[in-house]
Amino acid sequence: VIKGVGYSPAPAYTFPSQFGWCEYCPAGNSWCAYPDKNNDGYVCASDGAPANVFDRSDVDLDRDFQLLNDMHINTIRTWDPVTEKLLEAASAHELKVIAGFRIDPATKYADDATRQNILNKFEQYVKNVSTFKNSKNVDVILFWNIGNENNLYVEEDLVDDMYSLFNEMAEKAHAAEGSSY
Repeated sequence: VIKGVGYSPAPAYTFPSQFGWCEYCPAGNSWCAYPDKNNDGYVCASDGAPANVFDRSDVDLDRDFQLLNDMHINTIRTWDPVTEKLLEAASAHELKVIAGFRIDPATKYADDATRQNILNKFEQYVKNVSTFKNSKNVDVILFWNIGNENNLYVEEDLVDDMYSLFNEMAEKAHAAEGSSY
């Protein structure tokens, strides 16, 4: 039985506005903005910037994961790629991880170059995580989470292209994980 929570850590005693999240983004997504140092405002991640720009090295994973253990949580879901530090801490606290891989909801799924770029990045991400987990015997990946509610924002004529890309990504993950799949 999965008893899980979404986990997107922020350093203690900080607020989203301190690391670039705003309450309004012109594209309509509150999560997609980052600070624009040139204009004293925010620019949407859909304009090509990363969605999260703050440094997560200050996050106390052991503290957070112990709190999750105390709540009898056994699984976390991330939106962003997982780090070795997060995987090691999850293993130490016997948590499974649904590893995130963010895809911009405004992606043009029919564009061959865009698709290939996403496939290459995802395959490398899965290979990196698989190599790490095999070398450290850290077997915490439950499955891969591709995007976040992308089906809500995709243009109707791109739905089939989006799902075919996701299927190709699943095949890449299966191939990259090899016998540890």
